[in-house]
Amino acid sequence: MLRILRFGYVLILSVVLISCDSREPVSIDYTAELEEVALEANLQPGEILTAIDLTRVFTKNEWDSIIVIKPYAKYTHFKKLDLENNSDVRFILREMQFVDHHYYLLFVQENEITAYAKMNNFHRLAVTDNGFFPVISRSNPTVSLIRLKDDPDFYQFQKVSNQKIK
Repeated sequence: MLRILRFGYVLILSVVLISCDSREPVSIDYTAELEEVALEANLQPGEILTAIDLTRVFTKNEWDSIIVIKPYAKYTHFKKLDLENNSDVRFILREMQFVDHHYYLLFVQENEITAYAKMNNFHRLAVTDNGFFPVISRSNPTVSLIRLKDDPDFYQFQKVSNQKIK
């Protein structure tokens, strides 16, 4: 009888531990999608296309917000966001402390990072706010696309509103 109780206890404990385990964020490549948007726009250097809905671009995973990890970002600032699994992307912040030739997007669903995307600077998601980690909300996913006049090989996706996590 004691063995049955122990087995039951171990089984219940195992189920509880497994159900509490959070998902580890997955790496997703959105380079082709952003390139397609830029090519379809067929912009001349210096020309601007408004109202691109990012919910139609970033479709490979669920998200309710996107956090932009800008160059030279620091983990000490990032952990203040208090996401459930922010330590799972610590390697990104370690890398970004020292680089400026790319950036990352973190896809967040219900306060948990579900995916991340390493983005090159050819399709830069520009943010003009002063926040450490600007956020694009699913409720306001509209950006403008700009083909840079000085360097027409580069496109810039510019946030329409200045929304950020504090």
